[in-house]
Amino acid sequence: MPKEIRQVLYGSDERKQRDDVKPVPVQVAPGGGLKVSLDGQRNGVTLTVGGSLVISSLPSVVVSTMPTLTTKPVVHTKLATGLLTDSAVTLYTAAADWRDVEIYLANVGTGAYTAQLSLGTLGDATSLIKNYPMVQGYRMFQRLPYFTNAEIIQGLCSTSNKVSYQIWGIAV
Repeated sequence: MPKEIRQVLYGSDERKQRDDVKPVPVQVAPGGGLKVSLDGQRNGVTLTVGGSLVISSLPSVVVSTMPTLTTKPVVHTKLATGLLTDSAVTLYTAAADWRDVEIYLANVGTGAYTAQLSLGTLGDATSLIKNYPMVQGYRMFQRLPYFTNAEIIQGLCSTSNKVSYQIWGIAV
């Protein structure tokens, strides 16, 4: 016995009373039948379309799981990682241009410490953070929209090996 779908088209009197009409998905096995009826009204003329459909075989469906890349993919690259020391050191020197550079600091010690980061040499460059309090378990994030070739990031902590850092970026 065939399954039946009845869909009410826009403009019919029944559709005007039932705004909740939605398409109905139906699964039909090979060799099964499907009866379709469509009712509607346009410019005062009532339309009724009906028909039956018999599925003789299932169509072949090809699903691609890997799209073709037409542009360079956006991939975050880890640029540097380590622990801050109690003296100013260069954490990373850019060997290329990067965008969306992200610097993560995390207190891995058991006390409260202060951290500093700068774009360029600490003390005479652009200070990103200065004497930032890092309580136990605290994490901090700093973002640079653009970072050019040969620029450096320096950092230090009030106590060595108590604050970790990671620097990530996207190649331009």
